Amino acid sequence: MAERMDNLGLKHDEAALVACSGIIRNWIIERKGDLTKELLEKILTDNRLREDQAEKVGTTIYLITIQKRIFQLDPDYVLDWREFFEGIENKKGHRIRRQENWNETLMPQLLALEGQVLQRKSRLIRARGLARLSAWFGFGYAFSTVAGYVIEVEQSEERHWRSDASPSEFAMKVSTETEFNSSDATQLANVTLACGISVTGDLKEDVLRDLEQRAGIKAALFIEPGQGLGANTFRTAEDVIAFVDTSKRLIREFVKRHRAQELLLYYFGPLSGACFLGQQLNAICSSIVVMEDQQPGYAPAFRLQF
Repeated sequence: MAERMDNLGLKHDEAALVACSGIIRNWIIERKGDLTKELLEKILTDNRLREDQAEKVGTTIYLITIQKRIFQLDPDYVLDWREFFEGIENKKGHRIRRQENWNETLMPQLLALEGQVLQRKSRLIRARGLARLSAWFGFGYAFSTVAGYVIEVEQSEERHWRSDASPSEFAMKVSTETEFNSSDATQLANVTLACGISVTGDLKEDVLRDLEQRAGIKAALFIEPGQGLGANTFRTAEDVIAFVDTSKRLIREFVKRHRAQELLLYYFGPLSGACFLGQQLNAICSSIVVMEDQQPGYAPAFRLQF
């Protein structure tokens, strides 16, 4: 109940919950009949149940690359990118029509939107929408933790997770680290690495197959949850934050050890992991290329510069 009230811009502390319970109970006992919208607004106002501070209400942004859907919150802004992707009208696919659009068009739109949101009081971003994982990485990058933003995502219906949660004991581990005996890689001044992050399922073989087609990769790091893979590996927002913290540390150590200038990042997991990790990709590598699963194969999506 508290989460629903928070999403609607209502106070949701203990006092507000008690007040709401009393109002509902009295309404039922006194048999007051139908509740109109006008009467509901009056009750909320009379009982001072609306959240007074704009920063707690947040800015709602819809991010769409797959399919348009109505969510509980009305959007303040909409980024509808479906026209950039191949597929039927009501459900777009994984392939972007023109690869250059990621950084030439879509990232400038994200950064321009961040500039508009910056003028508002709120630093809480309520993100909703059906979008590819690469788009969620880009979204997190635009509304970064360094810039003071907190992002709330709808991981699934009834589960709204925020990036300011405290980390749990959730652990990530290195499953494999592979070095390639590539003459191209050893001769290049700028070292390029790859990292595959498995959460929902194991992407190692797919990534290795993709890297066979790419020249100049020095090494690849593969990390996964200590407790195993699965669609429900993340149980709470706190698990996602711990995932971000430990993944960032493992990747940073990998990059530092090889003195790399570029990192190809592959990810198979929930959208919350992509978005929250995108928020904190700073201080890892000077250039990070987010790789998009094309089913089959991979292609570069956003190139993020730090």
